[in-house]
Amino acid sequence: MSRPVMPWIMSLCILAAWSPGQAASPSPLHPHETALQMHRAGNPAGAADLLHELHRRHPGDQRILYDLIAALSAAGRDAEALALRPAAGDVV
Repeated sequence: MSRPVMPWIMSLCILAAWSPGQAASPSPLHPHETALQMHRAGNPAGAADLLHELHRRHPGDQRILYDLIAALSAAGRDAEALALRPAAGDVV
């Protein structure tokens, strides 16, 4: 391969690595992010269902717990949200 072509190929490789397309769509490996996007898109009930499953698998993850409480509340499932309140601890 001639020398002038190498920098051009390297530039294409770098641009492909920085492609924003992959960051824009949620990955199946990141269900927490998928749940947050569902909530933001106006589907808090669907987000709450997904977050319930995540909370069951990761009960110590406070981020999931707080997002679950918010999604439940936004979905009108206040009794469920309040039932999780003791697990959230005393946070102001």
